Amino acid sequence: MEISDIGRPLLATAIHNGHNIRQDVSRYLEIDAYSRLREEDPYTDILAGAAGNRIVSGISRFEVDLNRSRDEAIYRTPEQAWGLKVWKDYVPVTVWQRSLTAYDGFYSRLDQIIRQIIDRNGYVVVFDIHTYNYRREEALGIVADPEGNPDINVGSANLN
Repeated sequence: MEISDIGRPLLATAIHNGHNIRQDVSRYLEIDAYSRLREEDPYTDILAGAAGNRIVSGISRFEVDLNRSRDEAIYRTPEQAWGLKVWKDYVPVTVWQRSLTAYDGFYSRLDQIIRQIIDRNGYVVVFDIHTYNYRREEALGIVADPEGNPDINVGSANLN
């Protein structure tokens, strides 16, 4: 997590930038590294740098998705992961527990950083940087209409 100027009330997150999978997790994955890239957001760390303060995750969302609630942060079924089979048939619960510990650590540190920025500035503006894969179904022969897919999406529907 790179906090370079808490005097600026801007914070950008690139939480799906990561592609890293712990070794004890990788042996239980069904999905390969290339297929994971379909939903990961490489290079969003570069965009997040524009805010001055940025939080970049190195963890693949296929290990633990930091953009989902804790109880949905691990894709246990293909329906939770765009139809992709993420895991082999058996995964020890301890593997997922370690990933959820990383999830908890991420949000604990994020809370500290946000509080520091608010204490210094009175407020914080958070930019949650993602990419949008409008080509995800091309492997199935489905070509998405570029007119119906955003170049930039400034969404606020998921914020409380």
